Amino acid sequence: MHLIIGILEVHLAGIAATVTHDYFLIATDSENSMRQIRKQIRYPELHTYHIHHNLLEAIIKAIRNSVTLSIKFLK
Repeated sequence: MHLIIGILEVHLAGIAATVTHDYFLIATDSENSMRQIRKQIRYPELHTYHIHHNLLEAIIKAIRNSVTLSIKFLK
């Protein structure tokens, strides 16, 4: 279980770094990361106590504050 949490954290950290540096096209093979980001956008109240809440919030904030407002995720 800890390995899976660590892998998800690495994927989310990479996505967070990417969106905070104004990249607008992001490719990832982490379906779980994509699902967590989508869920955070739609239901932010569900992630209040999520172990990666801070990373998810940073990603969503960067997406909302992006210059292009058009960040695309590719799987």
